[in-house]
Amino acid sequence: MAGDIFINLVTDAEDITQVTGERPLVRRLCNQSLAHLCGLQEWPFLWTLDWFQTTAEYTTGTVSITDGSAVITGTGTTWTAAMVGRKIRFEGSIANYTIKTFTSTTSITLDQTYQGTTDTDATYTIFKDEYLLRADVDSQKRIRQAENGIALFSLSATEFDEWYPSPTSMGIPSLDVFQGKATKTYTTGTISLPASSRTLTGSGTSWTTAEGVGKGTKLKIGTSIFTVNTVDSDTQLTLYEANGTTAVAAGTTYTAILDNYVVQLHSAPDEVLTYYYRFQRVPAVMDADNDVPDLPYPMHPLIGLRMLPTLWRMKGQTARALEAQAAFGKELLQWIQKYSLPVLDQRRPIHPFALRRFNEDARWPADTGFPLT
Repeated sequence: MAGDIFINLVTDAEDITQVTGERPLVRRLCNQSLAHLCGLQEWPFLWTLDWFQTTAEYTTGTVSITDGSAVITGTGTTWTAAMVGRKIRFEGSIANYTIKTFTSTTSITLDQTYQGTTDTDATYTIFKDEYLLRADVDSQKRIRQAENGIALFSLSATEFDEWYPSPTSMGIPSLDVFQGKATKTYTTGTISLPASSRTLTGSGTSWTTAEGVGKGTKLKIGTSIFTVNTVDSDTQLTLYEANGTTAVAAGTTYTAILDNYVVQLHSAPDEVLTYYYRFQRVPAVMDADNDVPDLPYPMHPLIGLRMLPTLWRMKGQTARALEAQAAFGKELLQWIQKYSLPVLDQRRPIHPFALRRFNEDARWPADTGFPLT
C-alpha cells in the first residue's frame, strides 16, 4: 500500500540490491539509518519542548548521626520512600550524602558512612538537585524557569566541579550542569502484554509519577526489549514495538531502564519550581509496516540512500556501495544546507564576561553565585 512507508522503504531497498531472505536485518538497518540521519545534524523539525518540576527541601525534625555509621535516625520526621536518591546535608557539614534506602518515617540509610562529629540532635536538609530529562533527549539546549522566563547558564561538569567542589547553597537555581546519563531502573509492580499487542498493562505500577519513565524508555521483559511510546496511565503503556506471538502472562516482572540524561541545578532548589527545556529528540522507532519516519516527507528517500551502501556490501558489490555512499553524501549535504541553523541556536558554554553583562542587567538577579574573577 502507498501509505505503508516503513515497509516500502524496506522492500524498495531489497528490490534495488536484490537482497533476499534478510528481512529482519533490513528492517533494523532502516531504523539504524533513520537514527544515524537524525543524529548527524541539529534538525529543527526534531526540536521538542518539555518541562520538569523541582522538589522542595525537607527539614522537619532533627537527626541522630554517628561518625562511621550510614544509618540515620530521625526525631519528629516523616520521611518517605520517595526520598531515596535525594541528597542530605547535616548541620555544620559541607558534605552531601545520598539517601540509599528508606526504612521508616524515622530511619534511612546513606550510600556511604557519615564522616563527622557524632550528634544526637542535629538539624539537616534533604534536597534534590539532579533531575532526569526525557528518555528520548538526544541533545539538550537551554533550560529556563517558567515563573520568570529566565534561562539558566550552562556549565560543563568539569567547570562546575572546579568552581564548586562542595556546593552548599540553596535557593533559586542560576546554573545547569549536564551530568551525562543515569544508571537507574524502575521495577515497581508487574505487567502483562497480549500477543501481537502494543498495549502493556501494569499491576501495582505508578508510571505517570515515576521519574524518567516516558517516551523512549526501554523496557526489558525477559530477553526482549521494548520502547515506550506513550504513558497512558499509572497502569498502561503503549509501546512502539508489537509483542510476538507469545503473550506475556499477568504477574510478569520487568525492568524499565532509566538511562536518561541528568541535569544538575545550582543553587539546589529549595521550593517547587517549573523548568522548561528545549531539546532535539531521538527519532521514533518504526515497527508497524505503516509507521512513518520521523523526518519531513521529502527527506524519506535519504533513509533508503543510507541503507544501500550496507546492502551492496552484503552482495559483494563494493563499487556500487561506494557509488551509493557518494550519492547519499551529496544529497545529505543539500538538506544540511537547507536546515543549517544560526550560530545563536547552537549550544555553547557561556563566557564569564557574558555573564557579567547579565549581572549588570536589571532583569537578572545580581547575585548568581557564579565566579567572575
